[in-house]
Amino acid sequence: MSFLPAPPRFLFFCCLEAPTSVGGETSLCDFRKVYQQLDPAVLYSRYYTPVKSGLFSDPTMM
Repeated sequence: MSFLPAPPRFLFFCCLEAPTSVGGETSLCDFRKVYQQLDPAVLYSRYYTPVKSGLFSDPTMM
């Protein structure tokens, strides 16, 4: 709520239908749309190698 001059006094959340899958979290917005609207200048991508890639044999070398 950074666009407001002051933080709201109350925030209300409601779940009308519980998720059918086990665990997880309910997002508060459509993050696909947020991602599409991000300025490329602030977009950062991080790629991880597979755990069993064999690149590191000693975890302390990471």
